[in-house]
Amino acid sequence: MKYNTLMPNISYRVTYAFDKKTTEEISELAQRWNISKSAAVRQAIHRTLEESKKRESRSPQEALKLLRESSSLTPGTGMRWMQEILHEREEDLSR
Repeated sequence: MKYNTLMPNISYRVTYAFDKKTTEEISELAQRWNISKSAAVRQAIHRTLEESKKRESRSPQEALKLLRESSSLTPGTGMRWMQEILHEREEDLSR
């Protein structure tokens, strides 16, 4: 994904307050990407919004497939978790 790193036409000037850590992270991104801090903030916003739109446009089946692929859950682990949950429920019911 490529973004325009040239200064866009500025339509609005705004002021935001950031904590120290966020300010340092903006500076780090600007250095890594070799662009201004303002451009780094713009690009981070654009990338985040694009990713958010991609996630929202996924079907439930696609989301489940991605979750399964990203998980290290094995059938044995799943069964063990299920047994632990059942045991906890039984304990709760006996109280």
